[in-house]
Parts: sequence; structure tokens; C-alpha cells
Amino acid sequence: MASGLSAALLLLALLITSPLLAVAKHVQYCRFGYSNGAADFCMAATNYQNATSATHDLYLTLTVTRSSFAGWTAIGTGPQMGGSLMFIVYGDPTSGRDPILSIRTVEGHHQPKPIDPANTGGASIRILKSKWELLNSPPRAAREITRRHDDSEHPHVAPQGPATHVARIAVVCYSCNLWRGSSISASSTSQPWIWAWNDWQQVFPGGDLNARLNMHRHSSHDGGWGKFYVDMTAAVKTSSDNLIPTLAPGVERLGTSDEPLGAGGYITSLWERPLKMAHWFIMGTAFLVLFPLGVMLMRTSSGNPFQRHWIVQLAATGLAWTGAVVGLAMTQFRLPHTLHQWVGIIIVLGLGVQAVLGWRHHVVFLQLRRRTWISHVHIWLGRSAVLAGWLNVIAGLLLSGQNTFNVVCAAIVIALESVIVSVWVYMKGRTAAKGGDQQTEAHSLMPKGEGGVNEYFALELDDLSSDDDADDIGDVKHEMQRLRRESDDEGTPRRNVDPSVVKS
Repeated sequence: MASGLSAALLLLALLITSPLLAVAKHVQYCRFGYSNGAADFCMAATNYQNATSATHDLYLTLTVTRSSFAGWTAIGTGPQMGGSLMFIVYGDPTSGRDPILSIRTVEGHHQPKPIDPANTGGASIRILKSKWELLNSPPRAAREITRRHDDSEHPHVAPQGPATHVARIAVVCYSCNLWRGSSISASSTSQPWIWAWNDWQQVFPGGDLNARLNMHRHSSHDGGWGKFYVDMTAAVKTSSDNLIPTLAPGVERLGTSDEPLGAGGYITSLWERPLKMAHWFIMGTAFLVLFPLGVMLMRTSSGNPFQRHWIVQLAATGLAWTGAVVGLAMTQFRLPHTLHQWVGIIIVLGLGVQAVLGWRHHVVFLQLRRRTWISHVHIWLGRSAVLAGWLNVIAGLLLSGQNTFNVVCAAIVIALESVIVSVWVYMKGRTAAKGGDQQTEAHSLMPKGEGGVNEYFALELDDLSSDDDADDIGDVKHEMQRLRRESDDEGTPRRNVDPSVVKS
């Protein structure tokens, strides 16, 4: 009895695990989103260790679900378009022609072009299968889609309805580790791949492998593109049996992930795109560290707060301009085409105006000893620039495809920072008002205190030592001393310096 029970349990275990063992030597990544109007595709890969060529042959199976001729779906190797080996599927499932598999690459972020067989680095690619398979044939329902950045002047209706067909593709890349573009390593435990999707482009000449493709949506969060990571070691096979991988039904992730795999994969992913990392680091330092620090330093009471303020803010402005140049380099200095880019350009131009306004205000205040319209513009432009910079940091993270956790963490940091800076300014302002010390540069950016005597950039004349301003400062000092003597002698209130007596 016991032996019979053990045998039955062993048989049951084999039945359960045999499907898993059958797919143990391939990796798989799927997105099942068609019912929600999102990308729907699956890819599976095996990496055959070819003893004859001493290289690795990459076998891919790809399925794309659709109901019309509109749009295209693509996957590609590497962390970005530049150097990627891309497999792009499009075509009309009702035309009687096979799906089009266009294998392309590109040097930068431009229109991908079909690969040149003589310029692959030694890799050789062959399409093994490309067929449409009928899923069902319900009546199609037209679905109006929203206008995107590259749509025509008039909204259009795409014949998008319930899924009716699936394109089944099989392709092999012989000696694929020799591909001249992005590295395709059989030993990588966190190999980056990219995918992209367009569901509205409607003009595809039959069989044209070089059809011009309209761009996908820019943000990964609205389903236009994305990135995933593959444990290529889990796909290595040494046997030549069943090299074309079979997709496991209903499995979304097998040896793959939307995030880098392991600590090593995460560290490596930081340097996948050095320009992107440099842009993020520079802009983060400028807007999350230096600009808020400059505001807080202006509200300290020791030393020369104004000097510390302008030095830190000038450094932050220089970093912001540098970060903008790096951002433009990421797009090969093309015109901005996203909200994040346009806002960034406006911010860095505004920072230039802000610096000029700060300098001009300094000169005028030495003459008038009171705020002018320049002062108020400088105050509010500075506040607006920092706030817009914070929001644009979040927009940049969303645009770059960062996961929700990273975006939320950045938002929390920015929210805490805004609270800390606001409380610091408020408390220092109250302290200055109570102490009656309203004319020192340490309090020059604070709100007006009791009596309304707190002035913006209220610089201490004794702290200024510029040779160019020496004569002007001397005239102002003498005039102020004369007015004080007159007011003390006559018992009249002190009055402001008449600008007409100060040398311009």
C-alpha cells in the first residue's frame, strides 16, 4: 500500500513538473494587454552553444496579437535604440500575405533601417517562420483613438476591435554574440532588452521591409515603449534538439523581469546609458541640492550670507546649463518634442534671466535701499524656477521609464525638501522680525517683518568691498550719516536716501 502510494505521488510530481522541465532551457517575456488597448506580445529565446563555430546562436520565438493592419510591434537587444538589433512586426492579417518581420538597427535615436548583412560583425540572421494564425472572427468594432504627437491634423478612427489574429514568428541569429552593436552575451544574468509599440499607423505597403515607421508614444507609462531584463544564462543550451523555443501558455515572466536582475544587474544598469545618468545626476544635484541650499544660506546670520547665496546659486545655474547640454546631446541636439524637454529649456533660459536680475537688483538696491520691481521679479522667478525644476525632475523620471517605486521615492524627497525649506524660511523670518534686525543681508530674502522694514537684498554696506562700487558706497554712507545727524538734531524722522544725490 505504502509503495503504491509513493509511486502514485512520484507519478503526480512528474506530471506537474514535466511542463516546467520542458521549458527550463528558454526564457520568456510577455505583455498581455490587448483587452485593455495596450501592447500584447510574447518573446521566448534560447542560446545555443555552437561548438563548431565557438559562438552562441540566438533562437527567438515572437508572437504579436492584433485585429487590424494598423501599427507595429518591436523588440530589440540592448538598453537603447542605438546599436540595438531590432525585430519589427507589422502587416495586414487579412491581406493573405505573411506578417512582415523587418530586422533593423540604427546608430542613434533615429528611424531604424534594415540591417546591412555585410556589416553585422559576423552575425547572420535567418527568418524560420512568419505566419498569421486566426484566433476568432467576431465583427470588428471601430475604436476612436486619441490624437498623439505625430498624428495628422484631423483625428482618425482605427479599425481596432477584439483580437482576431496572432503573428507567429521564429528567427535565428547565428553567432549572435558577434553582433557589432549592443552586446548580446550568453553569460549575462541581466541582459537589457527594449520593446516598443504603435497601434495607429495605417499605411504599410505590402511586403515593404523598409517601410517608414511612425514613432511610438514617448512615455513608457502610457504603453508606448519599455525595457526588460533577461537572464541569458538560463537560456543556454548545449544540445541541438528543439532549439526553437516554445512559448509556455499564460506565462508572463520566465527568467526575465521588468527590473534589473540581482544586485549586479542593478549596478550595471546604472551605466547602460551614461549620458542619461549624467543628465539625471547633474540636474538632481542642481535642483534637489544646490538651489534649495542657496535659499537657506541666504537666511543665516553669520558671515556673509549674500556672498554664499550668489556663489551657490551661480554654481547651481552652471550645473543646470550643463545638464541641459547633456540632455540635448541625448537627442542629438534635435528640437524638443516632449513636455519635459520644453519645460527644461524654459527653465534654463529663465535661470539666465534670473542671474541678470539678481545682479541688477544688487546695483539698484545700493542706490535706493529698497525693493523695486526688479526685486519682486527676481523673487518670484526664483521660486517658480525651483518649483518647475522639481516638477520636471518627476516628469523626467516618468519619461525615462523609471518604475513607480522610484518615482514615488523622488516625489517624497521633493515634498519633504519643500516642507523643510518653507519651514526654515518661515522660522528665520519670524526670528528676524522679533529681533528687529531687518537690514542685514542675512534676512534679505525673508518676507517683510513687523513694520514692513525687511528689504530684499538689504546688504550691509560694510560687507561690500568692490573697487568699482567704492565711490558709490562712500557717497551713500556720507549721505546717510548726514541725514541721521539732521534727524537727531531736529527730532524729525529719518528719511530714505534721495537717489538723485547718489552717483549713478
